[in-house]
Amino acid sequence: MQVNEFMAMVESLIVQCQAPAHARSLVEGFINGIHRGIFSGSGTEFMQYRPYHQGDELKHLDWKLYARVGEKQIRLYREETNCHCWFVLDMSSSMSYRNNTSKVSKFEYACLYIACLGWLSIKQGDSIGLIAYNEKVNAFVEPGSRRDTLETIVLALLKLTPAGQANHPTMFSTLQEHIGNRGKLSVLSDMLDFDDTLLGCFKHLTVLHHDVELLQVLDPYEQDFPFKGGQQFVDIETGQIIETAALEVKDLYQLRMSEHLKKLQDTAIQSQLHYKLMLSDQPIAQYLMAKGDLS
Repeated sequence: MQVNEFMAMVESLIVQCQAPAHARSLVEGFINGIHRGIFSGSGTEFMQYRPYHQGDELKHLDWKLYARVGEKQIRLYREETNCHCWFVLDMSSSMSYRNNTSKVSKFEYACLYIACLGWLSIKQGDSIGLIAYNEKVNAFVEPGSRRDTLETIVLALLKLTPAGQANHPTMFSTLQEHIGNRGKLSVLSDMLDFDDTLLGCFKHLTVLHHDVELLQVLDPYEQDFPFKGGQQFVDIETGQIIETAALEVKDLYQLRMSEHLKKLQDTAIQSQLHYKLMLSDQPIAQYLMAKGDLS
């Protein structure tokens, strides 16, 4: 698939998100909501009034209100901020999994999501960058706010093939070297091997005022375990083979998976990280529109 074909697919997905009108407002505005500044400033969106204090700049005084009711009130505005949006993509072998009814693998789904969110970020005026990794960093794109940056990222994604295991410390070291001032990180991974140490590293970034979003991409079969009869399961990353009767292990598997997801979600919340589970058979539009809840 060529870059222009991929971009056409991305833009068709965005069009799907933009109809009807109420969906369009969510898509157009969700990044704007996430990236609003936390400081009062001289932006164009009115936030609230507060009483005038000695020393306040008179240019912020609402003279019309003062003329009407005789109260000195300062108009506060919400400052809009552009930021660097980093996409951090796990491209280990496990991300290549796709059940026999699915149209895309977890990795392909994550790439499409990055392209969609990148398109919206560029339109918003934010900069986007990419880090894709397994044992090493295989793709690195410095943040930029032009359309050609998105095309560079898309081209990089098209060249990647999931392989090997994820070396999270290597990724995190590269990330720390380049992330700069406060920004936003969208981490896309199946997170089957995320541990407390790695989550602690991301928590450290929130202390530095970065907005960290953990997007766990799973195939629906990994969550539901709909297998029956005798099955041979192969660990994509290690090659280990397990032969078992699916119904005999289903309850235990679902219990362990549920515990893992619950722990990941609870730890993320405690660490002030945004967390979302994304299933690769669901329309990407629903996850883009749901981001309005993060504002």
